[in-house]
Amino acid sequence: MLEHRNADYIDRNNAVETMLRKAPLASEGKARSTVRFYLRAFRSLKNMDLPERTAVLDFGCAFGSVVDALLASGYDAYGVDILEYWGKDEDLCGEIITHYSSDVQSRLQTLDPETGRLPFPDSSFDIVLSDQVLEHVFDMRSALLEQARVLKPGGIAIHRMPRRHALIEPHTKLPLATLNQFHWYLTLYALAGRRNSRQLGLSWRDTLKSSEALFGTTHYVSKKTLLAIARGAGLNARFINHLPIVESRIGGLYQKLDRIGLAAATKPLLMALNSTQVLALEKPLTGNPAPAVFAGISAST
Repeated sequence: MLEHRNADYIDRNNAVETMLRKAPLASEGKARSTVRFYLRAFRSLKNMDLPERTAVLDFGCAFGSVVDALLASGYDAYGVDILEYWGKDEDLCGEIITHYSSDVQSRLQTLDPETGRLPFPDSSFDIVLSDQVLEHVFDMRSALLEQARVLKPGGIAIHRMPRRHALIEPHTKLPLATLNQFHWYLTLYALAGRRNSRQLGLSWRDTLKSSEALFGTTHYVSKKTLLAIARGAGLNARFINHLPIVESRIGGLYQKLDRIGLAAATKPLLMALNSTQVLALEKPLTGNPAPAVFAGISAST
């Protein structure tokens, strides 16, 4: 079943790239910002800084920008993805990419498309991270089981992803993510002239086709389901309130309100306005998951 699911994603992704106009990828500054976010998240979860030379896996590494930034920060970083965006599949990235050094590229690998197995030994990594990736995973159980396998005991995974009910769906850039599954809804916005940055200049029909293909590469899973799958894989799991550490307008507002004692009262509204959520996982040191393992940062409701 996993083979078909992976092929499903690859086929849909390829369909998107044949339709959309090319656009520059965000700067390397975004990769550095992503690394800063995960370092702050680790510090909040563990009450300590991530030590240098820590083994880190970027799950869904694309062509290696975050791996490059992690290496520059002194970490023993590796990356994995379903396609070889840094090599033979770079034409499918759909964007102008940066070619990193041979050292960076030697650290990037693809997972096995038939089994979903990660190409790393058991207990290889202290931390696994992903940014805007889990919403593209079609076999979540296998993905989290593999992460549990390659994490060291006591290791953690931190996954930032779009909220299932986000006000703006991050791929189509259309309001109300849950409505993006309907043909009539995408048609109305295409006719109204709504385009994301890669659809500029497309006819309404081509925009509709590309939006359907874009949304077809996603597999949004509820919080309850994600937590159940993670715990079934033997991982402690919780969604965290990441507003204290995120670099965004909403995060900045939350931090200002926190300084004057209003953060708790405004948190539900700001979490609803925020487009992302963060899932934190920890591999127990021994045996079964403990009921509470993370220090510091609070769980999100």
